[in-house]
Amino acid sequence: FDIFLPSLMPRLNKAVAQAQSENAEGLIIDLRGNPGGLGIMATGLVGRLIDKELDLGDMNNPSGNLPFHAFPQENAYLGPVAVLVDTFSASTSEIFAAALQEHKRARIIGRPTMAAVLPSMIDKLSNGDRLQYAIGDFVTAVNKVHLEGRGVTPDELIPINPAAMREGRDPDLEAALRWLKTQKTTTQK
Repeated sequence: FDIFLPSLMPRLNKAVAQAQSENAEGLIIDLRGNPGGLGIMATGLVGRLIDKELDLGDMNNPSGNLPFHAFPQENAYLGPVAVLVDTFSASTSEIFAAALQEHKRARIIGRPTMAAVLPSMIDKLSNGDRLQYAIGDFVTAVNKVHLEGRGVTPDELIPINPAAMREGRDPDLEAALRWLKTQKTTTQK
C-alpha cells in the first residue's frame, strides 16, 4: 500500500484477517514508494501481526515522549511476513519495518529506506507558501536507533536490476517468495 492513512486501515485489517483465516503460507507487505503518513498507524498494523505486546520505540520532542506500543489484535496473522522497502520508503514505513526487523517478526527485503523519520508540522506562511519543520525524533525500542539519517537496512539487499525490470520481473518480490518457501520448508520439518 502506498501511504499510512486511517482510511486504509479497514482494508488492511481485512487483508490480514483474510490471510489468517485462509492459513496463508506467508504475507508480503509492499512498502516500496510509501512515504509514510500517520506515525501511530504503525502500531495498529504491527498489532495485526503479533500475539504479544511489542514496544516499537519512542517519538521524542521538547514537550515529552510518545511511546509506540503495539497490542495484539483479534485475527492476527502469525505466519511468516516479508516487508518490501526501497529508497522511497519513509517515515511511518521505516518505523513499521524497523520494529518488525528488531523484534525478528519479519524479513525486510529490498534497498535501504529514505532515512526521513522526523515528525513534522506544516504551517502556512503569510505569502501562501507552506513551511514544514521537524518537531521531534524517533528512536527504536530494541537497539535504540535514531532512524533519521540512518533508515532501515534490509535483511536481504536486492540491487536495482534494469534488465529484470525490462522483462517485467520484480526481483524484490521474487526474493520474498523464495524466502517464504524456505519458511514453509522449515515449519514442515
